[in-house]
Amino acid sequence: MSKINWSTIGEKAFNELVEALLLRQQKDIPGTYARAIDGRGGDGGIDVDVRATRTDQLIGIFQLKHFPEGFSNGFSKTRRDQIRNSFRVASELNPPVWTLVVPCNGAVKERKFVSALRGTGTTRIRFLGATELNLILAKYSDLHDWATRDAAISALRIVDRESHALARPDDLNAEIDRLSIRSEARSSYWGINFSRQGQTTVQEIYAKRPDAAAREPIAVNVTAAFGDEHSELRKALEDTIAYGASKELVLPSEIIQEISMVGPEWIAGAHGPGEVRLVPIPSVHRGETVYLKALSGGGKTLAAITGTLENMTSGPSGISLDATFPGGMTQHWRFPAQETVSSFEISVDLSGQSGRAMARALDFLDALPFATELLLELMGISQLAKISAAKSRIDDGTGLREFISDLAFIESATNVEFAFPTGSLPTARDRIEIRVARRVLEGKCVVSPFEGELTATLTGELTEEMEDVLLKPGQFLITYEGWSLDAMAARVELGEVTFFHPRVTIAAGQGHLDALRRGEGAGRELRLLPERGEPFTMYNPSLFGERSPFEPEPWGITGVEEHPKFNAMLSHAQEKRDGLLNDGL
Repeated sequence: MSKINWSTIGEKAFNELVEALLLRQQKDIPGTYARAIDGRGGDGGIDVDVRATRTDQLIGIFQLKHFPEGFSNGFSKTRRDQIRNSFRVASELNPPVWTLVVPCNGAVKERKFVSALRGTGTTRIRFLGATELNLILAKYSDLHDWATRDAAISALRIVDRESHALARPDDLNAEIDRLSIRSEARSSYWGINFSRQGQTTVQEIYAKRPDAAAREPIAVNVTAAFGDEHSELRKALEDTIAYGASKELVLPSEIIQEISMVGPEWIAGAHGPGEVRLVPIPSVHRGETVYLKALSGGGKTLAAITGTLENMTSGPSGISLDATFPGGMTQHWRFPAQETVSSFEISVDLSGQSGRAMARALDFLDALPFATELLLELMGISQLAKISAAKSRIDDGTGLREFISDLAFIESATNVEFAFPTGSLPTARDRIEIRVARRVLEGKCVVSPFEGELTATLTGELTEEMEDVLLKPGQFLITYEGWSLDAMAARVELGEVTFFHPRVTIAAGQGHLDALRRGEGAGRELRLLPERGEPFTMYNPSLFGERSPFEPEPWGITGVEEHPKFNAMLSHAQEKRDGLLNDGL
């Protein structure tokens, strides 16, 4: 393998290689980063600066001078003046460390000259010459290969390397490793991840350093033909070009006529046709908190909600921002570069969301028809968006809002958390069960939608009242200490629940009575059969109080009929209150 000859390396090659080495070396030091500064000669004494990642505070400065002959003898005056001037300009920034980098080792008097630049200042002076550069270069073989790539190419043209036979188990990995190393050596700015999928080689190009696009530009030219059936796809592409890719956009091969890469020799050329995918670059600010307020014409806050930034991209026309909020609400914002008014789109996907989260989202959406502006706050920056037309409320006649309100109430009362079903609205049965649970938790008596008969277990005790219960129809109530309801993939604990019916018959009552008289009644299960086909009513006695349980309240669910016997039950309850029935227990 060839070696770097620092005494003969050209200025351009010297600058590029040293910058690559310094950036790579600094990348391996946690909490810091380095960047190369453009503009030779007018760079303010800085070619590479080093900063703290968290605070962006300046840590050090590297100044590159292509002086392979050093800066003594005939080169003394002009070159030392250049070094002295670069240090003077850089020292105005008060860097903790200033390092001179040259392609020679430097004579003793030259190194003393550099050290003396400090004077009475606090900046520490360092000298980086050929020996020090070789030590750094030894750690990064891919940069060495990249720097000597032209010589390696010439050698390979002379010596035709025979393909590896892949005869041993580890040969394939070894061959891939060698190929990867050679691939990495093609550029100090760009790297390539590659894979083989069937007969297709997939190459993923990534930047090795932040200024890769500026230092070694790569462009992709795509020629596409859109038909009338691709109007939405064309609009999506125009938006992506204007504001950046906020989500993946796939251009199918049927519309792609040609793909060509423009850039350095190792990548330039024509490709395709084929499928083109535009993938968003993850934002470094992903996860930041987003605050959103709906404002009235007078600036009053009508509603507010807090969300999370998902992605933020930019293009020639402005900035695109995507954020998620509670209840499955997502927002896509655009901030035009030349306008003060922004635009936004809101969508809601309730799948898997809890009741309380959905209620928060719907409360915010309910305020939009009365708002004239939206205020978005992110990382201390505020942006307004005008609302040109009132947004309609989500009210499609399905009772969705009522259902979400019921879920949110139950979650708050019991600490259970529901998950809204994926791809479907709640069934009528779901809505009834959830509403009944809410009514019980509110301390109300409602018609039970559950089984038409209940069971009870005899203790074995026989009293005169028990004989009447077993043989005569009459009103009946039974209390369960810890009653729960399984609904919406969650278990709701309603606590103490009493079931009541004004007229119940005990199935096989005479048989149970005979068993009690023989002393064999303990543990026998009673079946309570409600008469007139009317269901039981249910309530929580500790919340319901001392009121009469005879008259149930309606479910009151929009679009769902009450129990078929509900009106008859109200009529019988009225009769009971009027004293027309006298079936005491």
